[in-house]
Parts: sequence; structure tokens; C-alpha cells
Amino acid sequence: MITKELAQEIVSRTMAIIDCNVNVMNPEGIIMASGQPERLFELHAGAKEVLEKEREVEISVSEASDVKGTKPGINLPIHFQGEIVGVIGITADPEVIRGFGKLVQMAAELSLNQAYLTEQLQWDRRLKEELGWQLFSGSFSDTTAFDRRARAAGFAIPLPSRPWYVHIDEHSTLATEQQIHTLLQNEDQLFRLESGNYVLLEAYPEKERLLRTLGQVEEDQPFSFASGPVEHQLSDIHRGYARARSTWKSGSLLSPKERVYRFEDYLLDTMIVEWSEGEDSEFFYKLYEKLEPFKDLRETLRLFYAHNGETQRIADALFVHRNTVQYRLQKIEALTGKQPRRIRDLLELYVAERIWQDKCANEQK
Repeated sequence: MITKELAQEIVSRTMAIIDCNVNVMNPEGIIMASGQPERLFELHAGAKEVLEKEREVEISVSEASDVKGTKPGINLPIHFQGEIVGVIGITADPEVIRGFGKLVQMAAELSLNQAYLTEQLQWDRRLKEELGWQLFSGSFSDTTAFDRRARAAGFAIPLPSRPWYVHIDEHSTLATEQQIHTLLQNEDQLFRLESGNYVLLEAYPEKERLLRTLGQVEEDQPFSFASGPVEHQLSDIHRGYARARSTWKSGSLLSPKERVYRFEDYLLDTMIVEWSEGEDSEFFYKLYEKLEPFKDLRETLRLFYAHNGETQRIADALFVHRNTVQYRLQKIEALTGKQPRRIRDLLELYVAERIWQDKCANEQK
């Protein structure tokens, strides 16, 4: 239970307070750490007696002089969860250091408990990260077994559940993560991803409290949130998470100043992100690529979406005559074969533009 590193830490801390040599022995009475390194791995007679009698043992100056190789001092058991797991010894006249003995023993036991709790917290975090990776990658086949394992680890997955992707900007600090934990401390399960970002699983029906909380996030904060669709099966959570990420990609590209992106507000754009990762997206990319050299045509088409095809509003936004807008629309049709005033063609142009934007954004990373 007591590692060599922890034993040496106990020795160093104790000797920084009291001007005496300190030894820490394992459950066999062997010296694990000492202020006198030449004594390492020796059998400590005082510790052996402590382990046999299960109590504190003092060796006086006169007793030490009678037994060769024995030094005066106090040896105390180190307890952990009701068992003796080691011995700590202070080398000095017991009459002088007796008052320090219990304090030294208590400090050693506190160090051991702190190390154990730290190790447990680290284990819990690693376990939760592993469970999160399996959950969000869909890399488990037995749903019942996974759910049982998660519950045994104290991580009950709420169902139905809406995944929220929490993106942390590259320029963030440790304080940013602390802000996120403080902000979401009253919410459901929060999982940290290997990328440093997070996923929040929100129990459904949705809590208005969460949206109110996220609505308080200011524009200049180095993190943002995007929701996926509500999933009713544990085996589908990975799909909801993937769409939450796609929602974030769409929202951060189209509305970079926003901090909260809802899946329902970006339905088409989220699907486009998924299409852009497939081979068929190349057809759309090549369609829009024909407009790439013409900034004026691309800007006119963007405003055509924004102003619902109203020629005068588009002209006013561009500071041009409405006939110029008509000419540019005709040129777009000539280059692409798509007439923006036909709904089907306009939808294809929009999908093509979004796929082109996504590919450009990926190439810049």
C-alpha cells in the first residue's frame, strides 16, 4: 500500500520539521525510505517488534546500547483502513521526542489517505473517460453489460438523453475548464474527451434551466455549446454526439459570435456537414467551385439566401442597381446550370456552397 515514493515523501516532510532521522518500514519491517540512505533495505528490529505486538515500541538509549546495530527512538504503526500497513520510526532519545511521536504517526497516516484518495480520483476519472470513449464512439456491442458497468462505476446514463458538445477554444487555460465545471455543476453527466473538449448528457424532457444557464455565456468566452438530437437508446448516443459536433461545426461557421447552437436550428446544415465527409460531396464541391473565382457572384448568391430572393433588398445591400443583380443571377446559371429562382436549384446551390465552405475550413486547419 505504501509505495517507495510515498515513503520517501513522508520521510522528507517529517525531517523538514523535526531535526531527527526518520525511517519508514514496510509490513515486513524492511526500511523503504530513510534520512540515512545507507540503511535502505535493512531489517529494522524496532519495526519488527511493532508489527508483532501491533503497538508503539520505544527503544531507550540504554536499551540501544545493549543491542548491537540498534538505535534509540520511537517506532509507531501506520494504520490504513483498520490495518497496519507499515511503521514509521524516529531516531532519537524517546524522552526528548515522545511528544512528537503521535503527530508524526498522524501525519504519515494522513499522507497515506491523501495519496489513496488522489489515486481513486484519478482512477475514477480514467474510468469515466474510458466509458465516455466507448459511449460516444459506439464501440460496445452489449448494451446491457455496458449499462451495468457504467452504473457500477457511478455513472448512470440518463435516457432519453440529449448530447451537448462543449467546445473549448485552443487559447483556453485551466481556468476555462474550471469555469465550465462551475457552470454545469448542477447538470447531468459531463464527460471529458481526449481532445480536451466535453460532452454533456442532458436528461430529457429538457430542463429549461440548462438553456437559461447557457444563455448567460458571454460572447467573448473561449467555449461554446451545441446540442444533438434526443436519443432514446444507449446504443444511439454516439449518433447524437456526432450530430452535436456537426451542429457545432455548422453554427461556428455560420454564426461565429454565438455561443449556443441548437440542433433544431441547424437541421439542414448539420446534415450537410455529414454529407461533406462522404465521397458524394465531391459533386457538390465541383458545382460551387465554378463560382470560386467570382467573389461578386458568391456574395450575390449569399445575399439571395439572406433576403429570400428579393432583388431590390439584395441590390441595396450590395450598393448596385437591381439590373446588376439580375445579370449576376443569369451569370450564375450560365456557369453552374442552376437557376437560383428555382427552389430545387437554389437548394442544390446552398448545399454546394456549404460543402465548399466546410472543405475550405478543414483545409485551413
